[in-house]
Amino acid sequence: MLDRVLRLWDRLPDLPAQIGADRFTVMEMTAEACLNAGELDAGIAAATAALLITRAALHDRDGQDPLPDLLEATHLLPPASASVVRGRVLAEPATSQRNHRRLAPARASAEEALEIGRRTHDRVVQAKALVTLAALAAANADLATAIELYGEAGAAAAQAGAHDTQLLVAITESDTLEAAGEHARAAQVARQGMALAADLGLARTRGTLLAPNLSESLLSLGRRPEATEVDRAALSLAPPPLYQAYLQIIQATVDLRRGDTGPASAAAEQARAAMRGNNRGEESCLEPDLLDCRLAQVTQDAGAVAAIIGHVLDDHDLLVSPRYGWPLLYTAAQSLNDHRQGEGLIQRLVDWSGKLTVTGRLQRAYQLSNRQIGEQLYISAKTAGVHVSNILAKLGVTTRLEAAAWAHRTRLFG
Repeated sequence: MLDRVLRLWDRLPDLPAQIGADRFTVMEMTAEACLNAGELDAGIAAATAALLITRAALHDRDGQDPLPDLLEATHLLPPASASVVRGRVLAEPATSQRNHRRLAPARASAEEALEIGRRTHDRVVQAKALVTLAALAAANADLATAIELYGEAGAAAAQAGAHDTQLLVAITESDTLEAAGEHARAAQVARQGMALAADLGLARTRGTLLAPNLSESLLSLGRRPEATEVDRAALSLAPPPLYQAYLQIIQATVDLRRGDTGPASAAAEQARAAMRGNNRGEESCLEPDLLDCRLAQVTQDAGAVAAIIGHVLDDHDLLVSPRYGWPLLYTAAQSLNDHRQGEGLIQRLVDWSGKLTVTGRLQRAYQLSNRQIGEQLYISAKTAGVHVSNILAKLGVTTRLEAAAWAHRTRLFG
């Protein structure tokens, strides 16, 4: 019966009110049922796991790493207890492990959760596991497989009537598509997710987590006023602090592209503390670092750029996120060319550039106009044109199409 209640949890948003118990209370009831059945060890494990899962959720909302508590909860429910409870518990650390680039453990957790979900007919567990596997495929540059798995995850969540899980799929899929340079598709997925969140009364929570995904994609498409409108509407809902930070990063980026360094700096300052936690992995650190680096570039503060990039190279792993790693390297190299600290740092940048993979955004660079390239890199269209000409000359070609053909011929993009 208690397993059945957990299966229904995501299908019925008002279930806590109907049964007069929250998820934690249901876990307590599981522990009590085990005790009444004479299964003392199982009861203690369920009760402890409930506490750990609750603490992990609190840590996550506060910007702290929930993974240690989630892993401990998983260990309390051994594989022999392949139940809905273990499946639900396994699906959570899989997501956190992926965020921290612990890819092999994330895959193992997700695959076991998926197997349990199929065995117990728990489509919510299946959907969450498929989301992790989709994101892992995308991290391996297999976007086609990722999109297919996101489709399966969305279908499973919809069949279960698990609306919150449907929103989780939209959040992760839109972020994956944006990172791959599929800006229009990313915007469409994020917009559909926001509409569902609004219908469910979740505009302030899940909706404001989707809003920066939408506004970032709109910004990439050159639709700056629309991106600003989405951002401001979401901020007006007083979202949770971490979600607010994501929105402020986007707003600061918009301000910076307009040349409004004052508002951009203020927005970045407000977002920085929340963004640089551990709960979302390296990207939560690299994204504000990139914004700080661009601010320093626009204000022509090469010393600040040197300090930022030195911190990034010393304390972070750029391989985790080419999405932010490449722009950081490029922005730093531009700013440090004539700086006294530039020589040593630029050599380190060159070393790192040989390790980073080419992202979907860079693969599509040849399709962009000089103006669009300039907007992405915070330089003028004329300067972007000079850079493009230099690249074409170094490749020994005369057009961007020829450059794309050269890249395909030399297997630059894999």
